[in-house]
Formats: sequence, C-alpha cells, structure tokens
Amino acid sequence: FLKAARVSGAEKETRDSMIYLIWKTGILTNDQIGQLFGLSYSAVSHAVKSLKARMSENQELTARLDSLYSQFKL
Repeated sequence: FLKAARVSGAEKETRDSMIYLIWKTGILTNDQIGQLFGLSYSAVSHAVKSLKARMSENQELTARLDSLYSQFKL
C-alpha cells in the first residue's frame, strides 16, 4: 500500500474504496489508515468524504461497497 505518488482514475477509486472499507470498520484511526497508504490523516478523511459523496450519486458503487463490506468478518 505504501505509495506516496499521486494516483488517478480507477486506481484512485480502488484506493479510496479500500480506505473507506477500512475506515467503516472503525478498527483503525485515520492516522493508522493513512500510514498504511502513505497518506496523512486528513487525506484519509478527504478520501472518505469524497467517496461518500460519489456513493450518494452512484447506487452501483454503493451496492458494490456494501457487498464487499458484508463479507468482512469482525
């Protein structure tokens, strides 16, 4: 995960989706998630906020992430 370089397009959506799913579990703090991805805690917060906005406009994305999240065994 540790890659500080900018990502765009599908790579960004994939990364932001992974960040969102980890964030949604509530197990790790934004700072800890950021350390996994080479981001600051505020960048994690921004990624989650941005993805939530896209999810509100895209039901397919919401369904895909809900399906993935339902497979987490916590």
